[in-house]
Amino acid sequence: MSGVTVVITPLLSLLSDQVNKLRERGINACYIRSSMPNEEESVLHEMTLKDTCYKLFYLTPEAATSERLMKHFDQMNKVGVLGRFVIDESHCIDTCGSSFRPSYAELGCLRAFKRPFHAFTGTATVRTQNVIVERLHMEDPDIIKMPSERSNLFFKVIPKNDQKSKDDVVKLIIDDFRDKCGIVYCSTRRDTKDLAFLLKTRGISAVHYDGALDDMEKEQNSSAWLSGRAKVMWLLGWELINKMYGL
Repeated sequence: MSGVTVVITPLLSLLSDQVNKLRERGINACYIRSSMPNEEESVLHEMTLKDTCYKLFYLTPEAATSERLMKHFDQMNKVGVLGRFVIDESHCIDTCGSSFRPSYAELGCLRAFKRPFHAFTGTATVRTQNVIVERLHMEDPDIIKMPSERSNLFFKVIPKNDQKSKDDVVKLIIDDFRDKCGIVYCSTRRDTKDLAFLLKTRGISAVHYDGALDDMEKEQNSSAWLSGRAKVMWLLGWELINKMYGL
C-alpha cells in the first residue's frame, strides 16, 4: 500500500511497543507523544516530505484531532503521502467518546481529507457498530465480522479467604502458572504493589502498573512485561482500566 498509514490507538503504553515490533520486521514506523517534544518536530517534518521514509504513524485520538496535527495531515495530503486512517479499539468512539475521551467522538473530522478509513475492534455490539459508522461519517461501509467465541478463554471462580487472599493468588500463580505470562486485575493501587512485591519475594519476576506512575515508569513496566523481562505477571490496577476505557 502506498502512502503513510495513520494509526490512532488509545494506549500510550503500547505505542512504543507496537512501533518497535514493526521496526524489527523491517517496517519503518514512528509515533509521537507529549513526553518526547524534541523528537516530535523532526518526526512531523519528515512526515510531510514527498519521499518520507515512514509507512505507519501512531498517535492518540487527542493528538490526531489537535489543530497542529490537522495542519500536518493537510500538508501530507497535499504532497500525496497521506494514505489512510486506521482507528484501533474503535469501540472507544462509543464507550469513551461522549464524556471520558471526547476526542474519540471527534475523529470524524479526519474525513475532511477524503482518505480511506478503517475501524477495528474486538468488542462492538450492533449499537456500537452503528455509533462508529455514524460518528466516522461512513456511508455504506463494508463490515467484516468474526465469531466472538474464543475457545482458549474460560472463566473460573475460586472462593478466597479475605485474610490471606493475596497469599492465595501468589500460590495459584506459582503452582499453576509459574512459567506463563498473565495479567492480574486488582481493585486498588496498593494491591498492585503488594502483589508485585510478594511475587518477587517468591522468585517470580513481576511489575505493577497503575495510574499513579509517571509516563516513564509506565513505559518501563509495560515494556518489561511485553518483552518478557517480567516473566510471569503484569499487575494492573482495575481503576486504571476504568479510566482507559470509561467502564
